[in-house]
Amino acid sequence: MSAAPALRLAGRASIDGAPIFGPVSLEAPAGQWTCLLGPSG
Repeated sequence: MSAAPALRLAGRASIDGAPIFGPVSLEAPAGQWTCLLGPSG
């Protein structure tokens, strides 16, 4: 059995009912580096 993640995010976003992104989920394990980069780096 693996340990539970140190961080778990899940959801979606919308503006005035128009979807922006999602569904999206992220699980980051404890004791490791995690980096998210967008199009502009």
